Amino acid sequence: MGDLRSFPFQRSAARAEKSCADAAHLPRGVEESCAVNRVSLQEVSRQRAANLLRQAFPAASDRATARAAHHFLGYSERQVLNWLSCEHSMPFDAVFAIGCKVGVFAVMEVMTEGQSRVSVLNMIARGVRRVTGN
Repeated sequence: MGDLRSFPFQRSAARAEKSCADAAHLPRGVEESCAVNRVSLQEVSRQRAANLLRQAFPAASDRATARAAHHFLGYSERQVLNWLSCEHSMPFDAVFAIGCKVGVFAVMEVMTEGQSRVSVLNMIARGVRRVTGN
């Protein structure tokens, strides 16, 4: 499994395709492409979704967690077990529903693996500065 603390993006080594007509207007030195490593991203997102389910519906076993989540989310118990075993990706509406149950900051804590709000905001700001060239 990929490192859950790493950022699942990698810079594209190949010549990037321009994704928009305005790419020619980017400040000099600003990267035009940031390719997503889909396999790593999928592994990380599935593991964090499973962690989120276990935090939102604490129980002695995954089956008991699935039973509790099934009643709250309206998905089958089998589907929730698939999410817990990282076999399938949880849809955003289920993440949103869990956020309504436990709170958005609890969801973000699981998604960012315990990083502080300040460190996440700094990471976002670095990305914005890299894109805008500021």
